[in-house]
Amino acid sequence: MSQVPFNQRLILIIILLFGFIFSCKNTSVEEKLDFNNRTAITGIASPILLKNRTPEKEQVVLLEDYFNQVEVIDSIVSEDRGLVFSIKNNKSTLHIRSSKNANLFSNIRFYLKNKRYDILAKKPISETQKKSSNPTPFLYTMGEEGSVLKIGFSQKPQKVLVYFQNKLIGSTTHIDHITIPIPPLSNAPQRTFIRVYAYGENGVFNDLKIPLHEGQPLRNTDDLARMDREAMVMYFTLIDRFNNGDKSNDKSVEDDRLLPIQNYMGGDIKGITQKIKDGFFKKLGVNTIWLSPITQNPLGAYREYPEPRRWYSGYHGYWPISSSRIDFRFGNDADLFELVEVAHKNDMNILLDFICNHVHKEHPIYQNHPEWATEVNLPDGTKNIRIWDDERLTTWFDTFLPSLDLSKPEVIKTQADSAFFWIKKFGLDGFRHDATKHVPEEFWRHLTKKIKKEIIIEEGRPVYQIGETFGSNELIASYINSGEMDGQFDFNLHFTARDVFARDEESLAKVAGAMEETFQYFGHHAVMGNITGNHDLPRFMGLASGAVAFDEDQKEAGYNRKIEVKDKRAYNKLAKMNAFLMSVSGIPVIYYGDDIGMVGAGDPDNRRMMRFDNWSAEEQKLQAITTKLIHARRKSMALMYGDTYILKKEKNVLVFARVYFDETVIVVFNQGEVEEINVELPPFLQGNFTSKFGNSETVLNKNILQIKMKNNSFDYLIK
Repeated sequence: MSQVPFNQRLILIIILLFGFIFSCKNTSVEEKLDFNNRTAITGIASPILLKNRTPEKEQVVLLEDYFNQVEVIDSIVSEDRGLVFSIKNNKSTLHIRSSKNANLFSNIRFYLKNKRYDILAKKPISETQKKSSNPTPFLYTMGEEGSVLKIGFSQKPQKVLVYFQNKLIGSTTHIDHITIPIPPLSNAPQRTFIRVYAYGENGVFNDLKIPLHEGQPLRNTDDLARMDREAMVMYFTLIDRFNNGDKSNDKSVEDDRLLPIQNYMGGDIKGITQKIKDGFFKKLGVNTIWLSPITQNPLGAYREYPEPRRWYSGYHGYWPISSSRIDFRFGNDADLFELVEVAHKNDMNILLDFICNHVHKEHPIYQNHPEWATEVNLPDGTKNIRIWDDERLTTWFDTFLPSLDLSKPEVIKTQADSAFFWIKKFGLDGFRHDATKHVPEEFWRHLTKKIKKEIIIEEGRPVYQIGETFGSNELIASYINSGEMDGQFDFNLHFTARDVFARDEESLAKVAGAMEETFQYFGHHAVMGNITGNHDLPRFMGLASGAVAFDEDQKEAGYNRKIEVKDKRAYNKLAKMNAFLMSVSGIPVIYYGDDIGMVGAGDPDNRRMMRFDNWSAEEQKLQAITTKLIHARRKSMALMYGDTYILKKEKNVLVFARVYFDETVIVVFNQGEVEEINVELPPFLQGNFTSKFGNSETVLNKNILQIKMKNNSFDYLIK
């Protein structure tokens, strides 16, 4: 430097100084977030998913999905020259053209009244990347130094985008880590998030979602609130079949054509309140209860249209004849008010199962407006009954259950107002939405916008909405975005895990593959529901014990023979299934009775009355294991918010890690008689591990973790 002339040195210093100032500007937040600005985005925005299209074709993005008031958007910019966009239709739609040269990840910046908001735009992962044999690139949280967050990586990324809530913030990529300055907070809500997206030569990294508490990464589970979604553990109660707390409202349907399993059994709202008060849910570790529908159902029995044309009552609650009255057999308004109050005092959430797709033919909506229903007769004369896919948005569940035409504005408003009535009046914490895929997206957008405006913004309380869609991951994902569902039940992950853990001949590698599919479609930190089972599926214990065959008519099995546990090994299989659900990202959902291993075939045999005593030794053991699993999850930031790294996937062995700062949990499943499992650990996972469930012993030999494992078992290894 001393050999360079003074004038050249001065110019070089000025250039370096300006470069430093510019880099500082890029790595800081230009202005503080204003959390009181109601024109901003409610919650953190889901990415805009770009589609593979030619530059000549436009993709339309509805801005109302993201912004509470689209009319205040001033302008949009992006540094990615592969994106061309404009705002049309009175600023309600964003039209995007993406070329092949567009980045895998791009940031789109919106200006609203001189404030900026950023949304990530993602290109779909190519089939080449999905099938790549290269090691999957991995990001992980390392720690923080003051107000600077450190992120590690398995290989250096080419591009990194970091968001604090909905603003792009700066980051610096070093040789072996990334640093992120944590922005200062101003009147922030209790929970805020930093999200990190990156890609490199070997593809897309896992996305990070880091919760902040009072401006610092949340480390202590005691700081979690009941509505922190990743911290939820849900329990599904079919009200009539759970607990009878008030015998004075018992009233079955008097009809000789009904079998007892098709009729009311006496469960009610007070019965659930009693179980909160006596500590059943708290002991188990559950903090969220999903209630089956509670609206008034018909007094009589009805015959199903398909063969064998059996008669049923509306004990399940899915045949509403009112939109605002509680079925007297379940209780009254005072009972529901008490349930919600008692639940909240015990730090528990209450979600209500809401039906908007259809009503019973006795419902005033259909009586007064038969034109609001879709057509039950197709042009070729076929009955439009249970044609789930080809007539997805119009099919009827039965001849006495008209599906509503939710493309009509007057029907949308009526049903949205009905949903809003329940959440507003009773202070409920969210919805489980029935038959999500059978309802047009216009309805979900209308309802979500109403909830955001009148509950989340005006009342300042969160609302969680989870949908039910049987179908492809692409179809399920289409309903999950900032303007519709928060999540859906991950049925495809469930079916794979159920089949593998229930059947000895299946491969655990399939479960790893289903996990990877989930990450590709929903992200690594989606709040999807991971179920043990539900009221539409045969009980896990029926399948796993061999009492119900996978390839038979499982509904008829419950009518044709008495379904009992045939093979007691099924209790251990269900323990592994529960262990899996408690260890993966998302929200674990226990179908009532799956904590003790209740058995059953298809509907309605899978809906037997819950038992709270006289458990067998096997049931007691399973309940104790399930309880320990739930509490282990709720006391582990790694199991709730950790990033997932799959270490080994073979027919009889599955090993993956959940990593959150200095806490690591390695989850191990042994499906056979494997006595020792050797796992090569990358540097960021190496350390000494101890067994949580006593099913293994570990030795770290250089970078190899040697695990001596009990046969047909699982374990959580804690670092």
